[in-house]
Amino acid sequence: MRRIEASALYVQGFADRTVAPINIDGWYDRIPTFKRAIFGQWRHAYPDSNHAFARDDWRDAVHAWFDQELLGLDTGTRSWPPVQVQDEFGAWRAASSFAGLGDEEAERLGLGTIGATAPRGSSVTFNEAGEAVWESDPLEEEVHLSGQVFLRGEITLDRPDAHFGLLVQEVTATGSTVYLTNGYLSAPHRQSLSDPSPAPVGQQVTYRIRTFPFDQTLAPGSMLRVTLYGTDL
Repeated sequence: MRRIEASALYVQGFADRTVAPINIDGWYDRIPTFKRAIFGQWRHAYPDSNHAFARDDWRDAVHAWFDQELLGLDTGTRSWPPVQVQDEFGAWRAASSFAGLGDEEAERLGLGTIGATAPRGSSVTFNEAGEAVWESDPLEEEVHLSGQVFLRGEITLDRPDAHFGLLVQEVTATGSTVYLTNGYLSAPHRQSLSDPSPAPVGQQVTYRIRTFPFDQTLAPGSMLRVTLYGTDL
């Protein structure tokens, strides 16, 4: 990171699964040079490819960026907000950083319930082909979620290799499910992607699973559902 000397315009679609948006975390906010970011609701493409909410000024923005950074012309890019982010309704807003897309909120996972404390000493058990599910109470008002979901769990394995999948969904008042985000973790890679090590067996270990970034709004009456599983759904 210290070797970066050029300015950076970071453009990423939250629905991109070719260049994974999960890489934004720990990267954009640490770039030491002048930087700006544009994040929104598109796949492996650019902001003008989102046909429902295409950003018509995208090419003008790119020209302005290079005219400023390469030719030294004053095109106003230095006054752009550090982060521009688009919600699922197509509306744009400004943020001071990627980490600042939303306020951090911590919720406990009880016995099948989000936001409830489980009795001391209790646990949830599932196998590689199974899953553990938690749901919140119905929401009394609209909730806007932006950024990432992180699950921090104390997990005991019966084998040195295991895989975790994390799925976050909205369950609407009518019972239908809406995908929000997901994430993965290999137990041997819990500390390093390049230097895996067998997971301790029979010992309680803290695992931290992070999801892909997203930006969506949950309707009143909906519930938030979190599913932890071992085999991809």
